[in-house]
Amino acid sequence: MNNKSNRKVLFVTTLLVVILLIMYMAGFRLSPEAAAKAHAFLEKDSLLVHTEETSLGKVYVYAQDDYYLTIMPEKKFLLWRAPTSVTTKGINDKNDLIRTIGSLSATTKKGSVTVMVINVKDDNVKFVEAGIELQRERQEVKKDKNVAFVWDKPYLYHQVNPIALSGTGEILYKYQIPMNNASIDQKELRWHKAE
Repeated sequence: MNNKSNRKVLFVTTLLVVILLIMYMAGFRLSPEAAAKAHAFLEKDSLLVHTEETSLGKVYVYAQDDYYLTIMPEKKFLLWRAPTSVTTKGINDKNDLIRTIGSLSATTKKGSVTVMVINVKDDNVKFVEAGIELQRERQEVKKDKNVAFVWDKPYLYHQVNPIALSGTGEILYKYQIPMNNASIDQKELRWHKAE
């Protein structure tokens, strides 16, 4: 090989290495889980507590120190990247017996999805129900299992009106911001006892 060919090979190789390094630093990975783990806001000691399959791919819920982070990776060509996330940081529900540990509503070029993942520790809660109008879904609460709802549309929490029910159908909790507050504070969006 002549000197000119060697320079071309070296240039192309260097260019490819630089491009791959930039893509790696931007969070691109070979799998959705690896992309989620590379998310900028995910702490190193986070624990994966729930994975949910959706029409747009997997959604991961990680437990951080005192809050949860929901991450949705997206496929870009042959690689994965996780640009979408939602956190529960700042929500004062650490001692609550029912918590929304994961929630996400997103629209991409491939479609839309809404996910809610609920952790129930109140033994009186036997069902969780959510959905819009006549398309509500009721799920049984099982010990040590999260309750998850997935919709292929972008909904806000008040549109799906989540409620927690006793075995007799009595509403025990509502997922909402209390209406008796003088102002609306998103940090109060959590499960409140029904009145």
